[in-house]
Amino acid sequence: GLSGQRFPSIWLSANNEQPTHSLSRVVVVLLLLLLLLYRQRVYGPTSSSPSAIARFYLRFRKRKEERTGKKKEKTRLFSVMAADEGLFSAELIAPHVAAALPQGYNLRALRKSDYDGGFLDCLRVLTTVGEISKADFDAQYERMRRQEGYYIIVIEDDKAAVVATGALIVERKFIHNLSAVGHIEDIAVAKDQQGKKLGLRLIQALDFVAEQVGCYKSILDCSEANEGFYLKCGFRRAGLQMAHYYEGVGGKM
Repeated sequence: GLSGQRFPSIWLSANNEQPTHSLSRVVVVLLLLLLLLYRQRVYGPTSSSPSAIARFYLRFRKRKEERTGKKKEKTRLFSVMAADEGLFSAELIAPHVAAALPQGYNLRALRKSDYDGGFLDCLRVLTTVGEISKADFDAQYERMRRQEGYYIIVIEDDKAAVVATGALIVERKFIHNLSAVGHIEDIAVAKDQQGKKLGLRLIQALDFVAEQVGCYKSILDCSEANEGFYLKCGFRRAGLQMAHYYEGVGGKM
């Protein structure tokens, strides 16, 4: 068979394993020679002079580099877009909720680029956040993305700044036929954006996600002052929250 034969170096590299580009170079050279012979017959001998050959070769190289550069740029742009496409699928964004936002506002999944877009500042309206580096933010984002069950939604204004956010964390259970419960957390709206029903749209959007991913109910904690708001969102009082905070963990006091 062919596997036992040793091919010339034009086909294989020195270690006889990887194909080289020698063949393609030979083909290019032959094509250039044929084209120059054709130019000599049509336009005369000066067309195949050394300077003419050099000009033709430089034009050929320039066009090849331009094509290669465009392909690399497209690949780079695609990679950036893929890396920042969002924490979860855009198919889980409720179209009827997005349509109810103020003109120019957008509802979408959290992205890594939101670190510089006001996401953390938005959360600071709600509670303490801390000084989080970009590296730590990205690491936490990747943990959430890999583990699944994390659905963080943001609303951005007409200047692409994050002005509201909320999260749904899905808890998988063995009860109720391997059911799931959605925990709605961290509803925050920038102070200068309150009064535009952005909080209501976040709750509606997160409720939609919970239903789409198979949760049999969604639950949340709120203060007595905010009970009326959540009643309007379709929730009802169901028990009493209990909490045990651990000193020195998470900065919560």
